Amino acid sequence: MKNSAWRCITALLLTGVMLLFGALRVSAASVDVQHVPGVISCTGEFVPLDKLALNSRRESAYDAAFIQAFLALCDAQQEVLASLGEDDNAAISPAASSAYGAAVPYATIQTSATDINCYGYAARFLWWILPGDIAYSNGSPLEDASFPSTVNGVAGYAKDDLSRAGRTSRIIASATAPVNADEYRVAVRVGAMNGWHDFHFMIQHSDGSWSDKPGELPSQNKGMINPTSIPWPIYNADTGAIVFPNFYNSATVYLAVKKPYSW
Repeated sequence: MKNSAWRCITALLLTGVMLLFGALRVSAASVDVQHVPGVISCTGEFVPLDKLALNSRRESAYDAAFIQAFLALCDAQQEVLASLGEDDNAAISPAASSAYGAAVPYATIQTSATDINCYGYAARFLWWILPGDIAYSNGSPLEDASFPSTVNGVAGYAKDDLSRAGRTSRIIASATAPVNADEYRVAVRVGAMNGWHDFHFMIQHSDGSWSDKPGELPSQNKGMINPTSIPWPIYNADTGAIVFPNFYNSATVYLAVKKPYSW
């Protein structure tokens, strides 16, 4: 009973502080867009040029103080678990009791928050973040000229982030590959056009459906799909209309991700 109470308290504190951090974080960066009609933004949306100044936070700026505060919270969580004789990052997990592991219903995580992007939504970091922002001391390598053209590079940065935050993740073969009872599935693709690169993430739910969150746009339940066999569009940030029907046209990489402690 004592351990159960501590787990509940820790989960509530972790969720509350993460939401507070997400609400307080502000990011901006300058982008040279003089010769393009809009900007493909990290991530999941196309920002019309005349709206860019109103939406500067769409372009990530690494916030070292914020990340360090988040990691301190993660480390404190691990210390609490250790004191309870538990390991929230165990290498061996029990077999899933359903085909969808620890996935939760879409209704429990759907959001219209504008400060959460597709990666923050799918990885459950709950703020605007680029893969690699947590794991690398100077922020995501996607911020510089070496933006990887491969989906495996982006997936690798996501795995690095999750590991640093105390959560395991692993590449799995497909949308139906087995997951453990404490894992859920995430899908990722990348796309490139006219010199712009972007990535996009989806998350699976307890009924087998998938959803995503295109940048500042609301999350959307895409239903009982197979992410490998459908087009992944990029959307207009203001209207929600599809700009490019299959911008994210790489292979689809799947991750089995350790559930957040608050689930």
